[in-house]
Amino acid sequence: MLGVGLSVALMTAAPHSLTLAAPDVTSHNIEQQTAAYYLERFAQKLGGSRIKITTSAEIAAVLGIERQRELMGCGESATSCAAELAQALGVDGVLRGTVAKFGKRIDITVKVLSARDASSMGAISVQADDEAALIDRLDAAALELRAQLLGPPEEVVATAQASSPPRWLPIAAAGGGLVAAAIGAGFLVSSFGAADRLTSAPPNSLPDAEGLAASARVQRGAGIALLAVGAAGIATGALLFLGKREPVQPVVLIAPGGSWIGVAGSLP
Repeated sequence: MLGVGLSVALMTAAPHSLTLAAPDVTSHNIEQQTAAYYLERFAQKLGGSRIKITTSAEIAAVLGIERQRELMGCGESATSCAAELAQALGVDGVLRGTVAKFGKRIDITVKVLSARDASSMGAISVQADDEAALIDRLDAAALELRAQLLGPPEEVVATAQASSPPRWLPIAAAGGGLVAAAIGAGFLVSSFGAADRLTSAPPNSLPDAEGLAASARVQRGAGIALLAVGAAGIATGALLFLGKREPVQPVVLIAPGGSWIGVAGSLP
């Protein structure tokens, strides 16, 4: 079996990463320990690849507990405190969370403030009447905030890039197919000539005749193979030129008795 494939390497800039600080959460009508658990869980889901989060304990180790409390004691309007905290820690932003309970209802709001000017880099809000639903919504909100901070997931970006091949690719595929088909046609013509010589003017010796017959068979097989490859290349170039929704997958099978060509893809 002879497999023919085309691959394209897409050069993209390295994805950016963020460092965030997550100081103590602000709580209303709910135990501080419970509110801190919600923010810690949220931070775990938010962090990971491309986002590094500095916890409250790590902040206290750098600034001291009293200084951390002093900065976080600022009102919501005093955004300079958040900026000062971020700059002191050398992070890109500060994760500020507020957890409030009103009867059975729990509201959680999380903001990310920029270290440069304390502007909002992203924000989410979650509400629920029971803890199980709150946890599920909080996990989903963490993924939503990741998208706000970093953009769509990498696999989505890669798929969008792959759906639009470079302009030169269809021409290269079709041109390569034409060259292969032309060479294959030349081999076939040569094999037919060798076969004609065997019948019209056979060699005087048996070894010469066998050699000429073997050469004709090799040229015929090579010609068929190259024609098949050429047809697959031309078909691939045509599909790429017309616009595809799925990757084109040319398949060529060379068998002793012949060959078949398959090209999988979709037209617009």
